[in-house]
Amino acid sequence: MDEKKKNVILIAGYYGFENVGDEAILSAMLADFRKQRPNLKFIVISSNLEKTIARHHVRSVHWKDIKGLLDAAHECDLVVLGGGGIFQDYWGVSAGTQLTQFHWGISYYSSIGLLANLYKKPFMIYSVGVGPLITEEGKRWTRLTFELADVATVRDSESKALLTSLGVPSKQIQLKPDPGLSLVLKVKDAIDILKAAGVFPRERPILGVCLRNWTEGEKSTTWKQELALALDQFLEKYNAQMVFIPFQVVEHELENDHAVALELIDMMSFKDRVHAITETFAPEVMGGLISRCHMLVGMRLHSLIFAASAGVPAMALAYDPKVHNFMKLLGLSEYALDLQTMNTQGLMSTLNAVWKQRTQIHEVLTQRGAEIRKLAQENTTLALDLLDGKVKHKKMAIAVESLRDQLIQQTINLTERDAHMDILTADIASMTADIASMTADIASMTADIASMTADIASMTAQGVIDKHQIDYLTWQVAYEQQLKNEVLSSRVYRLAHKLRELRLFLFPPGSSLERFIKWMIRKPREILTRLREAIRRHGFLNATLRGFAILGIRVSYPIKKTLYKRKYEGELRQLEQIIAKHQNFFDIFHVPMGWNTLLFQRFQHVSLQVAKMGGLALYGGHPTVDKDIFVYQEMQKNLFVFKATDNTVTNRILSALEKRKDQIVILRIQSIDLVTTAEDVQDFLRRGFKVVYEYIDEISTDITGNVPDLVHRRHEVLLNDERAIVVTTSDQLYEEVSEHRSQNFVLSTNGVDVDHWRIPKRNPPEDLKPALTTGRIIVGYHGALAKWIDYDLLHMIADEGSYELVLIGHEHDDELPKSGLKGHPHVHFLGSKSYFDLNTYAVYYDIAILPFRKSNLTEAVSPVKIFEYMAALKPIVSTDLRECKKYKSCLIAETSDEFMAQLKRATELRSNEEYLHILDTEAKENSWQAKTAEILKLAGVNL
Repeated sequence: MDEKKKNVILIAGYYGFENVGDEAILSAMLADFRKQRPNLKFIVISSNLEKTIARHHVRSVHWKDIKGLLDAAHECDLVVLGGGGIFQDYWGVSAGTQLTQFHWGISYYSSIGLLANLYKKPFMIYSVGVGPLITEEGKRWTRLTFELADVATVRDSESKALLTSLGVPSKQIQLKPDPGLSLVLKVKDAIDILKAAGVFPRERPILGVCLRNWTEGEKSTTWKQELALALDQFLEKYNAQMVFIPFQVVEHELENDHAVALELIDMMSFKDRVHAITETFAPEVMGGLISRCHMLVGMRLHSLIFAASAGVPAMALAYDPKVHNFMKLLGLSEYALDLQTMNTQGLMSTLNAVWKQRTQIHEVLTQRGAEIRKLAQENTTLALDLLDGKVKHKKMAIAVESLRDQLIQQTINLTERDAHMDILTADIASMTADIASMTADIASMTADIASMTADIASMTAQGVIDKHQIDYLTWQVAYEQQLKNEVLSSRVYRLAHKLRELRLFLFPPGSSLERFIKWMIRKPREILTRLREAIRRHGFLNATLRGFAILGIRVSYPIKKTLYKRKYEGELRQLEQIIAKHQNFFDIFHVPMGWNTLLFQRFQHVSLQVAKMGGLALYGGHPTVDKDIFVYQEMQKNLFVFKATDNTVTNRILSALEKRKDQIVILRIQSIDLVTTAEDVQDFLRRGFKVVYEYIDEISTDITGNVPDLVHRRHEVLLNDERAIVVTTSDQLYEEVSEHRSQNFVLSTNGVDVDHWRIPKRNPPEDLKPALTTGRIIVGYHGALAKWIDYDLLHMIADEGSYELVLIGHEHDDELPKSGLKGHPHVHFLGSKSYFDLNTYAVYYDIAILPFRKSNLTEAVSPVKIFEYMAALKPIVSTDLRECKKYKSCLIAETSDEFMAQLKRATELRSNEEYLHILDTEAKENSWQAKTAEILKLAGVNL
């Protein structure tokens, strides 16, 4: 087949059923496909063709139209099944119904695999959820469908484990997150919708709640009552307001989220602070609604996915394993409660924990969000590789046993239907006989009436019937006929008849115009109902004011939308002009790590120094931490933070930089970047960018959690492609790189902004004062608190009695709580602090420590904190790490006893001028300015 013609993709899933989560998956899939290849055409299998076509601009075929499905499979070049949690059999499996109008659930989804196989089309299962699988039939057809797939990805490790247990080879299943994570959310629309629902963000913090119905009867009532009590307590404690956000609103009560919301509102006390959105919107807007909340309580999986994407802390109510699995993927499983076992106390405890830890959770989501989104988009790359023939298509015949079983079951089904038809035929024959009998009876009755009429006429002639009675009956008939004639000939009737004809002409039944008129009639009723409710809740004056506010929103919305587009395009053009006019080198860090993060890291420091040295620095911002960012924000001269979560913005910037052939364009990639692929690297090099790969840490799950394959593939490409520049931060990493290349690599450790850390003592932070008031020596550590910390050594320091141990940083895992140090009387754990506040703590250290265990991981790291300690002029005591041994200012200890001895020595060196001079010299030698200059020089920049 001509390669150019391979552009039709058939997509199947749970689409057209008015479920926001599944529509979000479809929207994200189509957006990713269209971004990578604009000329693709799509046929989507749906339950609602009209809405699917209008919403997604695709062709569509009904999921029960077997002829249509066959035609679509014949026409397409690739069949894609997914995503969503479609392989589950909560409600059983309809055996033997594949490729018939009676298929549903697993029998429907397995039909798609059969279609692809029958027409010999490439087949991909796209980031689905698997399980629970209860029936043998469900397990068998799930296994067969995955065996038919050329490429199969699942959205969580539990799905992969279940498939492996069914006999699907593990190597055939790839782990890729839910596509909904890559959906671009629409925030502006959401604000107007919230205000229209009576939610005003500036009044109180907003708690978003996304529920669905689950279980019936007493069990359903129990969990709702427990939740209602907890939500009331939360609203009271934190003076918050709450809004219910529905993801599915249909007639069936079990699938109507708004019905659940009304049930809970009825159970709650603080009804005046509770609001409910009554309808669903486009997935991007629904995600925008969640992004405006300060916190979320979510049952719907995609409400949690939207929250993660927007950096909104959430408590999950796990009604299905997929909810637990997603929270586990984020590393936040402690904030997921089982729906059937939760109680008010547990709910309130978890709500409190999420609220108090919301800053830390937001930081985790920000860091993980960009990584997971990029990983989710790899699904599209796999699909296109399959379409292009880069992945070999399986020429696999369906197992004879499976076909035999299918044929037997369908034969049984047809036999049962034939028997049922025989019964219906017999019933119809019986009814036909009954009708014939009734017809004969009516004919007989008609004859009887005619006979009776003749008799009456005869009797009348004979005077048997009273003449007055006959006159009365005759008059009554004439009167009724007269009334009928009067109605038909009246002006009112003639006018009404003409109006009806005019109505049918102007507003044909079923037309969009007729629906609009009905909406115009219905809407005032809704408004009056909401007005009465508003007056009941807020009083007449407040309700009137809110009404005018909402009216203003409705009227101004189209104007705002137009202004938004103009502003967006205007700022993009401004940024392109800034790039076009700059007359020096460029540096871009394109990953959305965010600028205003708690941890101000190497990537931000280098961007700052680039700007100071005359280059134009472009840094990937994230709207969850960079609140004021729209398209871009100028942080200082020559330093611009742009909205890197918006692919349009990133692509326009890269295109503008590509045009600047007259200047050096440096594009930096970090080894901990979980987003950029090897293919991206090749594209950057093709465009003429100077790719600088900063190899700052050993690639390990201990640092970043799950390390996707793309990181290892990219790492290998960058080490071996000598067009790229590799910057290593430690001797061990430098030695590794030297085995792969002979040029374009350098050792450049981490550094420090000396002026930031060299500050005078002022009023100490409140949470540090308890440690200072003891009069003991302050031993300080700031940084990650993780498994590589020697907690036994910290216990020894705290137990000694001469020191107050101050620990500042993020709890990377559960090792600190398990150590018991938090309860020690001489230990002060102060949690995470912003980089811009951390210096006000460090200035009060008497001694600074680096208590790392010795391992491959810690031997490869260049600890940025030792340079910060140097700049703050604090004596440094460290375990015998390779990178610390380089510096005279570091007092090295090989054992715990030596560490305690070095602490005493450090106490004496606090005011030693010679030692303080060493600290000052080594800090200045390792300034970020010097480190950045090393990198720029290797990239060919003349400073």
